[in-house]
Amino acid sequence: MSQNHISLANEPGGFFWSGGGAKSLITHEGVATGEAAKPATGSRPADLRLHFGNYFVRIIAGKERRSPDRIRKERKENPAFTLRNLPLILAIWLLSSCALLYFLSRTMQILSQM
Repeated sequence: MSQNHISLANEPGGFFWSGGGAKSLITHEGVATGEAAKPATGSRPADLRLHFGNYFVRIIAGKERRSPDRIRKERKENPAFTLRNLPLILAIWLLSSCALLYFLSRTMQILSQM
């Protein structure tokens, strides 16, 4: 019988009642339900989603909570530098370069006026 089965106290025994009775099952269910209902503790990561028509870019920033082994495994399974990611990497590089050149030129203009 599954744990989701609803039993009455006057039902015949069997596997359901062999583990300590209905009272112990209710206690365990209460603990499991209580743990699931608790809000997540700790800070949540920043989650920014930028929409461009039918496309979006999602940036998630926060403290890493994965184990080093899991990080290594996921980096091996999903490398960042692939042909699929190349257009996005180039776009970020281009925008960053343009922004840097703009701010450098503005800084030079301000310094030349002094």
